[in-house]
Amino acid sequence: MSLAEEIAIVSFIKGDYAYLKTESVSACSSCSAKSACGAKTISKPDSDYTLRVQNTLNLKKGDSVILALESNKLLLGTAIMYILPLIMLFVFAYLGKVLAGEPASIAGGFLGLLGGLLLIHKMMFKDGKAKQFEPTVIQKFN
Repeated sequence: MSLAEEIAIVSFIKGDYAYLKTESVSACSSCSAKSACGAKTISKPDSDYTLRVQNTLNLKKGDSVILALESNKLLLGTAIMYILPLIMLFVFAYLGKVLAGEPASIAGGFLGLLGGLLLIHKMMFKDGKAKQFEPTVIQKFN
């Protein structure tokens, strides 16, 4: 089993949950063309993200931890969240074009995208299946 790991710092504790700050590592910092490229300006590298995880290791504010998520779960979650709505967008846009022309294609694409997002919400969050895609704290260190 391959794990995707990330280091995070406990920002605060609330109830049974620890809120962690992770710092995304920018590819721009190691690139030789960083001074001439505008990608760093457009994207927001090195921005902070906050994650909520179950506080199973009695974490305290300021603790450093290692988060882990199975690589196959990471890939599956990414596919579900990004690819499913796009597939539905294209399918519904195509059906709208075939059945009623260009305006229906635009409306069908929009409805397909919205339907894909609602399907993900129903499938994952309403039925509680999203828990399998949450990272877990595997190690605490100071």
